[in-house]
Amino acid sequence: MNKLERFVDTLARICYYAQDNIRDAYNDDEADYGHMLECTSYTVACFLAQHTKHGKNGVTGDVVFDLLYDSLKSLKVWRASIKKLVKDFGGLK
Repeated sequence: MNKLERFVDTLARICYYAQDNIRDAYNDDEADYGHMLECTSYTVACFLAQHTKHGKNGVTGDVVFDLLYDSLKSLKVWRASIKKLVKDFGGLK
């Protein structure tokens, strides 16, 4: 796996795990569920800001929040979504 693939895979797994497991933990409390997903989205934003060429100038904390809050996505879909974000922010440094 090259650097880009490892980076994409790591962030995709963070999103997949959060979406899959946080839903179970906060099944009855949408406010807590949303709060935990905000934390995950902010974490992904930090990684993108630090490791992409233009991330510091455009990444916001809610970068993947809507995708997380939406229906459960496969790891393959998460990889494609993260790879697109890396490309949108100028690729890896």
